Amino acid sequence: MHSVEEQFSTLPPRLQLGTCRSLRDFQQIAQIGEGTYGRVYKTKDKQSGKIVALKQVKLEQEMCGIPSTSLREIMILKSLNHPNIVKMNDVIVGDRATDIFIEFEYCEHALSGILDQLYHPFTESEIKQLMLQLLSALDYIHSRWIIHRDLKLSNLLYTNDGNLKLADFGMARKFESRVRDYSPRVVTLWFRPPEILLGSRNYSTPVDIWGAGCIFGELLQRLPLFPGQSEFNQLDLIFQLLGTPNNTSWPDFFRHTLSERFRHLSPNGLDLLSQLLSLDPSQRMTAHDALHHPYFQENPLPTPLDQMPKYPSTNIPYRPTHKTENQTGLPPPSQRVLEAISKSTKQ
Repeated sequence: MHSVEEQFSTLPPRLQLGTCRSLRDFQQIAQIGEGTYGRVYKTKDKQSGKIVALKQVKLEQEMCGIPSTSLREIMILKSLNHPNIVKMNDVIVGDRATDIFIEFEYCEHALSGILDQLYHPFTESEIKQLMLQLLSALDYIHSRWIIHRDLKLSNLLYTNDGNLKLADFGMARKFESRVRDYSPRVVTLWFRPPEILLGSRNYSTPVDIWGAGCIFGELLQRLPLFPGQSEFNQLDLIFQLLGTPNNTSWPDFFRHTLSERFRHLSPNGLDLLSQLLSLDPSQRMTAHDALHHPYFQENPLPTPLDQMPKYPSTNIPYRPTHKTENQTGLPPPSQRVLEAISKSTKQ
């Protein structure tokens, strides 16, 4: 097992693989994260002087080659060009067959880090601006027949220019004009829609819209909307807030409870949230329709991009901790998340 220091040390001269750049062209600054599919490093490009992010491709079995999730992420990101989608610059290779990295533009924050470290980081006007950017990214990828399938705050990056960037396309895939069967083992538990929790393999873009609704709710109340500890508990929390569906119809069972949870939200805001969180996926609004919802035209208006808040970087050096097996697919919880879990277990 080779250490990170060895990977970033000066490597012996070698031939380039195709047109991929060498790991020797980058100087490691810090490891800033570690996910299911690999570690992420803050690095400096020695040629341009720019700060970039390198995501290491995690190879479970070297003989099997690059994981399909990484290949899919590379192919999808190469086809996308949108201000609210993280930009992939290149594929970087090192001296060993296992040294494969994806180079991305560097962003100072993940939204989850901002919420964990600041008590009230965003006003409602600023949340509107963030949601408009998220919905714009979703409208863009959905119009190109791509579903993300892993929306959560930690996959939303934020720059000090006020830009939100949708990231981590490891679970993303192309879909077809007709709804077809896909794997149900997608979407982090707290953001997983009820149709997948109930075993459906037949889904499409509404799974991303549900995730956007969960993110909208979490930004408003600063706590995860449905912090379930198992799939059964997750469904229970969803039905507590949105109502239990009957055998004849999904929609219109939950508006009263939702208005009690978000009492400060205007009728238009409640309408947008309820349509994003429609239990019936066929009734969930599209990203395009959500972008034009009256909520974004009423006061307080969305904060202009150049007036969005700036924060010191929340990408602190990553320190591995002992991990316990869980069904959420989430990192060890912050105090903010522990508070949400405590509240949900008391309900």
